[in-house]
Amino acid sequence: MSISTKDLKLLWGRSGNLCAMCRIELSADSDRTTGTHLVGEQAHIVGKKTDGKKSPRSDSLLTEEERDQYHNLVLLCATDHTRIDKDFESYPIERLHKIKTDHELWVREQLAGTVDLAKEAANLVYASLIDATVRELMLGSWCAWSEMAGVYFPRWPEHLPDQTLSLAKRLDAAVWPGQLPRLEASLLHLSKVATDTTVLYSKNVEDSGRGYLQPIRRYKTIYPNPNYDKQRDEYEAWENGIREGFAKWCQAANWFADEVRNSVNPTFFAEAGRFTFMDTVYQLSESERETTTARIGHTLRPSAAV
Repeated sequence: MSISTKDLKLLWGRSGNLCAMCRIELSADSDRTTGTHLVGEQAHIVGKKTDGKKSPRSDSLLTEEERDQYHNLVLLCATDHTRIDKDFESYPIERLHKIKTDHELWVREQLAGTVDLAKEAANLVYASLIDATVRELMLGSWCAWSEMAGVYFPRWPEHLPDQTLSLAKRLDAAVWPGQLPRLEASLLHLSKVATDTTVLYSKNVEDSGRGYLQPIRRYKTIYPNPNYDKQRDEYEAWENGIREGFAKWCQAANWFADEVRNSVNPTFFAEAGRFTFMDTVYQLSESERETTTARIGHTLRPSAAV
C-alpha cells in the first residue's frame, strides 16, 4: 500500500506545509529544498508495518490500508520524525493525535479568511481523479501485468477491462476545475488510449478461469480449417493492434505521471520511475502534449466554481 494523492493533499494542506511540532516550513520536493525549506515527511501515528517487523506504535487494529490514510498521518520534518520514532514511549498514539489536531487548528486560525476555497476544492477533485486512475488502470502494479498484457498471446487481469471502462465513464462525467489544463488533458488522453485498447482487446478474448483473460485463436479451433490462413492473419493483426495500443498506453501513462509530478505531487511514482513496455520508455513529445492539451481543452467546459 502507499499514501493516496488525496490523503497527501489533505495532510499538506491542513498542515499549512509546516512541521506539526517545530513548525518549520517544509517542501514535498527534495529538488526544491533550501536551507530554510526542509523535505517534509508523512509520519505514521500508528506504525506502518504489520508483518511482524515491528515499527513504533504498530500495535493496533488498523488495517494496512488504514495506516496509510490521512487520519493516521502527521506532517513532520526529518528531525522530529526521528525523535517520535526513537522516543516512542514519550510519543504514544494519543499524544501524536493531539499534536496533529492542535497544529491543524492553529493553521486554520492563522489562515482564516486567506484560504482560496475554490482552489482547495479543485485540488481535492484532482487528487480524487488521480487516485481513481491509478487504481482502475492498475498503475501501481504496472510491471507485474503489462508485459504479459501486451506481447505474444496477450493476457489481461480479468477485472481490468471493466475497470478501464468504469474510469472512462467517471472522467466523462467529471466537473473539471479548469485550473490545470495539461493535467486534465493527460488524464483524458490516458483514459481514451486505455479504452480504445480495451475495446479492441475485448473483441477476441475469453475467461481463462485462472484470474486472467486470454485470446481466442479461432484458426486453431477446428482441423482441418478451410479458413486457417484468413483467421490466422486476422489474429496476428489483432495482436499487433494490442501491442501498438499498449505502447501508446505506456506513452500516455508517462505523460500523466509527469503532469501529476509537475502540478500536484512531486513524489508521484518518483521512486518507481517511468512506465516501460517491452523494456522501452515511450513518451509523447512536448509538441504532441501541447497539441493534445489544446484539442481536449476545446471539449471541456469547466464550471465557474467547484
